[in-house]
Amino acid sequence: MRPIVRSAEPPSLTAWKAQASADWAPSWDNFQRPEKPAVLATLLRAQGFVCCYCEQRVDARSSHIEHLQSRHSAPHLALEFTNFLASCQGELPKAPAHCGHIKGDVTIDVHPLMHDCREFFVFDSAGGILPSQEPPRAAQARNAVKTLGLDIPKLVAMRRAAIDGALALLDEAANDEEIRQFITVIDSRDTEGKHTPFASAVVQILSAYLPPPPLPPGDEQGEASRR
Repeated sequence: MRPIVRSAEPPSLTAWKAQASADWAPSWDNFQRPEKPAVLATLLRAQGFVCCYCEQRVDARSSHIEHLQSRHSAPHLALEFTNFLASCQGELPKAPAHCGHIKGDVTIDVHPLMHDCREFFVFDSAGGILPSQEPPRAAQARNAVKTLGLDIPKLVAMRRAAIDGALALLDEAANDEEIRQFITVIDSRDTEGKHTPFASAVVQILSAYLPPPPLPPGDEQGEASRR
């Protein structure tokens, strides 16, 4: 799960909702072409064409508009662009279900509109995902993993393949600066505006090859006392 910077609401959606009158009201049921595909396209561009939850590669066919707060539990947000994300499992086969299709009406406390959402999860080199051990985040992360199915074998295997692929490209003799540059490339959009799939997991594993950052001045004594 990587942070998503919210883009502006598509003008076509704004104009469509503004047509509301005594005889017609916009609703999720009549939200169709051309407005709906335009909204999904906007979400995909903002997300770098990766799923809002698991980070696998998605496009207009393999994704759907996800409501962060369910339209059933929060009907007043059913057409609010700020409540929209692009989740995987669109028109393609949905088994096994995960991400938006399995979340249902459950509210998750950690989501990609949070700037620090990456810090809630710990990945291993085999593609596994665990909640952060920090008490304020552990329960929220555990709930998100369970609710979204982020630990199902399918996604674990996909993350492992992405990690193995990145490690295969990394020169064994690479120095710290070269590793940092490689991480920057992995964590940046390509020339088509696309993010690397599963970049959060890949970046976390690659970062383990670097020395820990220096402690802020004055923290050295506290660190020594904790050993």
